Amino acid sequence: MKFTCIFAMMAFFPFCLIARDVIPADESYRDKIVEAVKEGNIGWIADEINYPILVSQENEKIVIQDREAFMKVLSDRLNPSLRKEILSEAKQPLFANWKGLMIGSGHVWFEQIKDNESASWDYRILAFGLFAFQPPYEIEGE
Repeated sequence: MKFTCIFAMMAFFPFCLIARDVIPADESYRDKIVEAVKEGNIGWIADEINYPILVSQENEKIVIQDREAFMKVLSDRLNPSLRKEILSEAKQPLFANWKGLMIGSGHVWFEQIKDNESASWDYRILAFGLFAFQPPYEIEGE
């Protein structure tokens, strides 16, 4: 993974912004997401989520800890309209920054994640459909 450090001057205080470059493996993973969305493969999408994930439903937010619970949400929320939007946006170049990679206007965010020191770096979906996001650290354990 290649990162670029961009130095900026703000009120005479230098800081470094991390910009992440898009690599071919990122585009390949995006293509896998697109294929799953096209096919409506909620099982694959749920397998690729980085849990726990915070889901907005009506007027509440709930923390989902596992694949089965998220599949129930996806079965309702991955409708033809959302699928069409994601597939359309996936034709645009990937946007990348220190938070990860974004498809289109943010309907899907993903990144390579390492679960522990002995694990390998694997891609995981961090946000999906503008309704499922990574929770703040203080509620992850709930």
